[in-house]
Amino acid sequence: MFSERAITMILPIYRKLRIDGFETRGQYLLDLQLASNFAGIAIANALPSAAHAMSYPFANKFHRPHGEACYVFLNATLQKYLRDVESGKLSEERVKTWRGMMEIIARGLDMAGAPDKELLQALDELLYFILPRKTLKEYGAQPEDCVEFGRHCYEQQQRLMTCAFSEFSEQELIEAYQSVYE
Repeated sequence: MFSERAITMILPIYRKLRIDGFETRGQYLLDLQLASNFAGIAIANALPSAAHAMSYPFANKFHRPHGEACYVFLNATLQKYLRDVESGKLSEERVKTWRGMMEIIARGLDMAGAPDKELLQALDELLYFILPRKTLKEYGAQPEDCVEFGRHCYEQQQRLMTCAFSEFSEQELIEAYQSVYE
């Protein structure tokens, strides 16, 4: 409930900012603060998962704020989930949950009925407009960091990874890091 409300409040505001410009953001600050609180309540109750878990080894090495670090891995995480949905790897209950999440994102983006891949692309483009996402390489990471981060996350972040929408193997974590390297 809190996640849904946060998403359906934040995304339309971001869309307006893309059209009207950032100088109009002042008129949305109270709504954005409220939506942010809803998002925080949602995370506190549902527990963060893969993007959060993946952020820790990266943020520790490069001293980045947690929110920025989570954002670096958000799209990679959602793309992995989409692959799992499309491959038939998930239970019917999980697929139903995914469909519900895609409907919420579609409402926030005003893209009802759009395919999941298009929704995730539109979401990523909108978020990138609001805050351009840097690659791991731009932060100073080396290719071998992707392997180190993936192993560390798999070994040290299971408390969060068990909350992920779908399971990640160590190799899938490494590949997720590699997908945001360049």
